Amino acid sequence: MKKAFSVGAIFVFLFCFTVRAFPWGSATHAYIIDQFMRKAGPPRLMYGAMAPDVFNYFFENITLRDQLYAMTHFDFMKLWNASKGPSDRPSAYGFVSHNNEWGADSTAHLKSLTFMPNEGFVITKAKILWDLIKSAFPFSDELGVSVCHDVIEAAVDLLIKTLDPNIGNRLVDSARSSDKKLLELLNKAYLADVTMLVGSEALAQYLIAQNETGFRYAVLQLGNALKLKSPNDLNAIAAIFAALGQQAYGIEVPPAVVAAVLELAMWVCTDPLFGPDCFTEIYATIDYVRLNLNAHGIFY
Repeated sequence: MKKAFSVGAIFVFLFCFTVRAFPWGSATHAYIIDQFMRKAGPPRLMYGAMAPDVFNYFFENITLRDQLYAMTHFDFMKLWNASKGPSDRPSAYGFVSHNNEWGADSTAHLKSLTFMPNEGFVITKAKILWDLIKSAFPFSDELGVSVCHDVIEAAVDLLIKTLDPNIGNRLVDSARSSDKKLLELLNKAYLADVTMLVGSEALAQYLIAQNETGFRYAVLQLGNALKLKSPNDLNAIAAIFAALGQQAYGIEVPPAVVAAVLELAMWVCTDPLFGPDCFTEIYATIDYVRLNLNAHGIFY
């Protein structure tokens, strides 16, 4: 059944979104696309690689959020096909690189290239992290692994700084410099589908635009946190993460506790005791996605 949403309700949600949320894993996607180019690409390329997560924080209606997530992560070719000419290609190329079928997210969520082949690298690491901390938290295993999934992605974003110490500045520049080309492509690709879900084209346009604006701010927020020196970067992300946990899951965990769990997650992602490290998986993913883009005829 389609549900109509009031503009006022969505505005209230988006106000909360823009002051509290930050994108999980965005620094990792930015780093991966940068490595495809073997040099710094235009800001639209990096922003496009993060942008399939543009609807991830639509917590007001989880069913709708999941439907929007599926559009950008599985029906991603719709945006590529909507792109026309060289001005669209950087945003679209970055966007397609992220996908959950054979893009960067597929190795994180579905099939690791270096660890458990029938499970995403991030999922396996999240289960390990949850086993280490579950005695300290009154969560179900399902919720615990879900939260740890998000923590692992945030931890990997922090670890990306060892590969690119300037990644925070790069995120900030991509969000500040990138024009509205991605928003135009989102509307071309998905406006009709979103309209079917919410029952109004005007409301669909508003939802897409406001989520893109909120996501752009969120990239700035994450980038500014990553610009800080250690341990201030970790503490800044922990504070934001604690607020986001309350919004997304309705759970309250003090920022200091989140910081400790993030440190533990970084250990899980790098120590051989817990299997292959995240850097090995990231470099394997870079080669895997580059080959898949070429195989599908997607070139920048």
